Amino acid sequence: MSLVEVENVEVCNDHSDLIGLDVFDAMRVKFDRGRKRYGDESWVGPPALVCAHDEILDFLVYVDQAIQKGAIGERLGHELMKTGVDLRQGIQTAISVWRAVNGATA
Repeated sequence: MSLVEVENVEVCNDHSDLIGLDVFDAMRVKFDRGRKRYGDESWVGPPALVCAHDEILDFLVYVDQAIQKGAIGERLGHELMKTGVDLRQGIQTAISVWRAVNGATA
């Protein structure tokens, strides 16, 4: 699927049509969809790093479920879990730095 085709796709809730795209194209399309859905207002949710942490926890749960249901093998699942844990540790570090710099508690 080309990027032009994706831009004309009606917004889908699961964004599965982005799977085959280059990661940066997929990020742009998903962001653009969010702007169309929620408007061009500035960020109104929790701090972005906190949201990223929540998404990583979701990722880990999804991978665990895929392993349990046999959708992926244990070896691949283990590697994905390790990657997710590493991402979480990185985000935790970034949140700690952000809190220290901004005096934030979120």
